[in-house]
Amino acid sequence: MNLKSIGFGVAAVAVVIGGGVFASRTYLNTSASDAHSATSSSKASSSSSVAAKQGNDKEKEKAAAASSSAAASSTANEAKKDSATDTPASKTDKVAAPQTDPTPTAAETANKLRSPINWRLSSEDKPYPDVNKYPNLWIHVSIPQQRVFLMTGNTVLYTMYASTGMESVGAGTPRGTFHIQKERGLSFYNPTAQGGAYNWTSFKDHGVFLFHSVPIYENGQYILSEAAKLGKQEASHGCIRLSVPDAKWFHDNIKYDTKVVID
Repeated sequence: MNLKSIGFGVAAVAVVIGGGVFASRTYLNTSASDAHSATSSSKASSSSSVAAKQGNDKEKEKAAAASSSAAASSTANEAKKDSATDTPASKTDKVAAPQTDPTPTAAETANKLRSPINWRLSSEDKPYPDVNKYPNLWIHVSIPQQRVFLMTGNTVLYTMYASTGMESVGAGTPRGTFHIQKERGLSFYNPTAQGGAYNWTSFKDHGVFLFHSVPIYENGQYILSEAAKLGKQEASHGCIRLSVPDAKWFHDNIKYDTKVVID
């Protein structure tokens, strides 16, 4: 429902690792490794000296083989120590991926909402949040779920039943990121659409796309057939319908320039 346009119907509302750094390995017991290496080196050197005195080529080959074997043994011992003392970064540096989708599922919110839906009551049986305690409060409208979520960061403060615009007839609620505008009022009636609403708050085109109550006739009485669609299906001509108390609280408390994300 909007101030300038057409009637009622349901529409949709659009809102809106880890890695790790491998630590340098720390070699423990290096003094023992060095002693072992030095002993092996000394044996190899002695063997080479004897071979040189005798002038025997075969002894020289044996001495070289002994030296190579000692070096390999020392390297193997170091590798064993490393394996026993090192902690792979993959085991210690894992970081959980951040949550990217703040919208709860229908199942997650079902136990928080009044059931069955009653458009004459608040959507949740608990107090509305104090907006002054949440300077970064923003609004997420989920068209698939027909819900309005009052958010701070990725935390849902309150969930409201909603009915958005009827996309099937080309009257869908605009999707994207918007901000609450200065225009708001206690009621309106559109003769062309033969309907109006209470407690409206503009979020787009300065009085055209609104948050407001379930619709009313010209005499101010609620259109029961339309009110019964709240939270169940798209029903408006682009506006976002709320229950009677939710719309009043929204009008009275949601501040100018509050971000609105509709998807």
